[in-house]
Amino acid sequence: MPCLSVGGYLLGRLGVDEHYQGRGIGQALVAVAIAQARQRRAGTGGVFIAVDPKDDSLVGWYERLGFIRLGLHTRRAVMRV
Repeated sequence: MPCLSVGGYLLGRLGVDEHYQGRGIGQALVAVAIAQARQRRAGTGGVFIAVDPKDDSLVGWYERLGFIRLGLHTRRAVMRV
């Protein structure tokens, strides 16, 4: 069976200092990352952006932004760009 290779962007773990949380900074940073991935998609071939949330509550936060969790046994979530 042939292996299919699909390019994407890994945001990894993104964090905002607890003193600055709740101000929309994290959401703004993710929005910029998504915009950059979409802007560069044609040149690099990346079709998704992936994140690795630190805990399950952050998985929900990313899901509210439009990311989809890859499975029950992983926190990794992706979004098509």
